[in-house]
Amino acid sequence: MKNKILSLVAFSLLGLGSAFAQNDNGLIGKARGAANDCLNNFNGNQWNVGVGVYSVEACLGGGEIKEVLFYVLPVLPPCDPMLDFCPTPLPAIVAVVRFDCDGRIISNSCF
Repeated sequence: MKNKILSLVAFSLLGLGSAFAQNDNGLIGKARGAANDCLNNFNGNQWNVGVGVYSVEACLGGGEIKEVLFYVLPVLPPCDPMLDFCPTPLPAIVAVVRFDCDGRIISNSCF
């Protein structure tokens, strides 16, 4: 139950972060390169990989410390809710890349 609640919270935060990700395409590209090993298992037609960019902390000289989270959802076959039970999968966070105030990578984690 605790994992489901954490996943739900993470998913709702990811939805918020994706709205701000339009201004952070450079960070997403750097983060994708840094998290390449984490994401290799999720290439292909079986997974949807999503990304969210979040401001973690303000910097004294301006700017922000940011995190880029990569999450995956399995691709499910089409489902008719009138005929079948249609599962709703929860996203799983697979990588987090943190950037300092100058846009340099300071940490990279795989899950």
